[in-house]
Amino acid sequence: MAPGCRRPAFPERDGTRSAAPHRVFDVVGQSGPGGVSWVWARTDLDMATVTTARRELSSLLTTTGGAGALLVYLGSECFVDLRGLRLLVEVAAQLRSRGGALAVVAPPHCLRQMVRLGELGAQLPLLRTARHAAAWARTHGSGDS
Repeated sequence: MAPGCRRPAFPERDGTRSAAPHRVFDVVGQSGPGGVSWVWARTDLDMATVTTARRELSSLLTTTGGAGALLVYLGSECFVDLRGLRLLVEVAAQLRSRGGALAVVAPPHCLRQMVRLGELGAQLPLLRTARHAAAWARTHGSGDS
C-alpha cells in the first residue's frame, strides 16, 4: 500500500472494523524547536477526520513552539475535502503569524484543484516531491531536515 492515505479499516475493541482512524497523522521527523517537522497522513483529511487532525496539529505546534516549518505529506491516494483544505490553510496562517511555514508534499489531485480554483497557492504551498520538500525546508526551517 502506498504511503499516505487509504489505510485499511481499523479493528474496534468489539471485533468489528471501523474506517475511523485513531490518529490522522504520523510524525515521521522532527528537528526541534524552530526546525522542520514532517507528518504523513494515515487517512483522508475530511469531515470525518478534521477534528482529530486539528487536535494533532495543534499539539504538534505546541510541542515545537509553533514556529519553524511543517511539511504535511498527503500522497496521491488521499482525499481532502473543503474542511481539510480549511484546516491546512488555517494551520499555515497560524505558522506564518509565528514566523513559520507549512507546505503540503505530494498533494492529491483534489487538493491541487481546490488550491488552484481558490487561488490559494500563496497561502498553501504545494510541493510535488520529497526533493522539492527538502529544498523548501532548507529555506523555511532553521533546524536539520
